[in-house]
Amino acid sequence: MTPQRIAPVSPFLVLLLLVAFPAFSSDAPSVYQLDLTDNASRQFAVTATFPDRPGNLTVLRLPVWSPGSYLVREYAKNIPQMSAMDEQGNALPIEKTAKDRWQITHEPGATITVQYEVYGGELTVRTPYLTSNRASWQNTSLFVTPMENWNEAYTIELVLPKGWSADMLLDRDAGHPSRWQGSGLRTFYDTVGIAGPLVTWNFELGGRPHRIVFDGPGNYNREELLPLVIATLEQGEMLFRGDEPLKEDGTSPALPLPEYAILISLGDSGGGLEHDRGTHLAWYRWGFATEHDHIRFATLCAHEYFHLWNVRRIAPEPLVAPTYQEENYVRTLFEVEGMTSYYDLLLTGRALATLDTEDGRGSFFKLLEREIRQHHEMPGRHVQNLRESSYDAWIKYYRKDENTPNVGISYYRKGFLVAGLIDARIRQETDGKQSLDDVWRALWKKYREDGKGFNDREGLRPIIKEATGVDVSDIYNNYVTGTVPLDLTPWLDRVGLELGAPDSLAWHGAVVNEKGSRIYLKTVLTGGPAADAGLSNGDELLAIDGWRVAGHGANKVEALKNRLVSYQPGDEVVVLVAREGKLLERRLTFGINESTRPLKAMEKPSRAQKKAFNRWSGLTHPAEEK
Repeated sequence: MTPQRIAPVSPFLVLLLLVAFPAFSSDAPSVYQLDLTDNASRQFAVTATFPDRPGNLTVLRLPVWSPGSYLVREYAKNIPQMSAMDEQGNALPIEKTAKDRWQITHEPGATITVQYEVYGGELTVRTPYLTSNRASWQNTSLFVTPMENWNEAYTIELVLPKGWSADMLLDRDAGHPSRWQGSGLRTFYDTVGIAGPLVTWNFELGGRPHRIVFDGPGNYNREELLPLVIATLEQGEMLFRGDEPLKEDGTSPALPLPEYAILISLGDSGGGLEHDRGTHLAWYRWGFATEHDHIRFATLCAHEYFHLWNVRRIAPEPLVAPTYQEENYVRTLFEVEGMTSYYDLLLTGRALATLDTEDGRGSFFKLLEREIRQHHEMPGRHVQNLRESSYDAWIKYYRKDENTPNVGISYYRKGFLVAGLIDARIRQETDGKQSLDDVWRALWKKYREDGKGFNDREGLRPIIKEATGVDVSDIYNNYVTGTVPLDLTPWLDRVGLELGAPDSLAWHGAVVNEKGSRIYLKTVLTGGPAADAGLSNGDELLAIDGWRVAGHGANKVEALKNRLVSYQPGDEVVVLVAREGKLLERRLTFGINESTRPLKAMEKPSRAQKKAFNRWSGLTHPAEEK
């Protein structure tokens, strides 16, 4: 890569500052120019100008993480070097003083400009990405700001390749389609953008403009997808608005923003990250083929939309005003993410009901069953509680290894299930008159009154009692701060659901993967048959009862599954493995995988159960059709 050159300040930057802010007054904004034209090398070119700097030293910093994703990502690793100059283009001394900080020496009152490049090689909703096809970024991953004495007013201008357009979660300058502006550090570092051959769908919800923006081609279809997405988001707006009427101008008092945008980077994975006025999603380019695909996508949209209220406004105290240079430890990601996961499915189910289609009920059941099954596949549910999972997210949840299933849980997944138990308890004890919905409406009302966060140690336990009169202390003690095995019966039984018998396949108790022509035990699950047999993470599986289990040809993992069909739980076999090159024989007795219990609708639920199912999910109980 060519070393960063010292170049004259961009004419645009000089003109904007001179015309709009004579003599570079203290009211002048910081001005950022982001050039995306060198996309073959995947380098974002950044020019940032900071006017009227006090003193003779300015320390610039780049965040190390992005709120909503609890991992120190070390964004500065993507910046090879940085140069600085004054308004005449004279080079200024610049020194890196920490992994994420640069110190510039200058005359008092000087306007300083820095130039640097950022490599965009990782396509996620948290990292910078740039190719000749498209681009996406978070301001946290690209833009430095002064540590102190920053006016916090800013302008961002994009230089785009021919044929590209761009969108950002920020106010666009009406007179300049490639320029955005704003103020405030939180808003600045909450901003995300995408660019490329964008496709935009505009619609209105709650009297506010909304849009979905795709960064390129895919098999999405407006007529098939958009009605479900709109109906799902409407369920979120209605939940938080409750009985409150629309404002005189026709806008919803539950929508605390001028507009909302769903920016989508298409690729080969799924995920999302919440922002104050929208979300950035990653989704499968060809992942819109079936109704089940549409429903899965709608749940992701619902998840991030629910975050408009939960965490972007209603937040635990440590996340109300986060710092950007270090970890922000929080104990309540169960409430922040787990409860949001619960509602992403619930809001989508309610939306399916309003569209007068029950075909999606099968997908609703599949997605609920998946949450239950995947939680019970984790032996770590006996080791780590929800509060620990949250607090250690910085070093564990986002840094998974082969032993994670044995020692950890997902605050998303277990949080989903605990939210369901809390909701069922509230509905049961109030005879269906109240639900977890009422708790969130109470939280929204409180936030609008005082703007304060909730206690990170107590979580929502006291607020649930205050809003509904229902004490859920035992649920918190057992399942949030404790590791008591989840008993889902009070929830499932209330709505006419149950878990069936586990499958009868022989279970070896390990997660396996293949490398070339070989099969390895990636994770030996604590308490399972493989662990009882003395097998270890990383063992290469060579043979069962003297016959090889892998070789050239078909998918090795599938071939192993087919091989095990001939065995029954309770059968004993001799397993040959290689551990660090040494051959070992172990006797393994196949067991039953309890996590395979299917979710079923009761065949003969009571009238009360069918009614409870409908009031909970919006859908009719399957038994109604029989």
